[in-house]
Amino acid sequence: QFKITTDSKRLDIPSTLIIANGQSAAYFNVGVIDNKIMDSSDTVNIRLSSDGYNAIERYVLVRDDERPALRVEINGSEYHEGDTIKMVVRSNVVASKDLSVKLLCDNKTRVKVPSYVTIAAGCDSVSVDAIVLNDNTPSLTITPSIRAYADNYETGERLVIVYDDDMPEFELSFMPATVSE
Repeated sequence: QFKITTDSKRLDIPSTLIIANGQSAAYFNVGVIDNKIMDSSDTVNIRLSSDGYNAIERYVLVRDDERPALRVEINGSEYHEGDTIKMVVRSNVVASKDLSVKLLCDNKTRVKVPSYVTIAAGCDSVSVDAIVLNDNTPSLTITPSIRAYADNYETGERLVIVYDDDMPEFELSFMPATVSE
């Protein structure tokens, strides 16, 4: 009977391993515990020991399946043509090096966002302005999406409502200009 130990709570392993009589090996399963928390990758030690045998240690790399995430934070939700949308692009982790974040709006003709912003090393956010364009053309109210992307990060997204301030022109004319009863 061998005792199995690990230096980590990230693995689910049996506490013992029995090699049956007449056998030279035995197998056991190692499970990874998903704690739903973003952790760094970890090299984990697994050790087998038993009286009369030299202890054996092996290492396994545990990579986390949670990724950091971006958020697009905007105080308001309703804007008119010509307004400036003050927003913050925020990460749920502090950047260890400068993080380039791509910004996109699904309606570029009505809302202009910078193509990229940078969250500086040691920070978790950056302030940025988007402009609601004034096109001087009557349009419907829209709800564009502003998204923030970065490699190996969950995408952040925020919807805003954009109202048009251009009124259609009306004209009233009569043909003919004179009418009889």
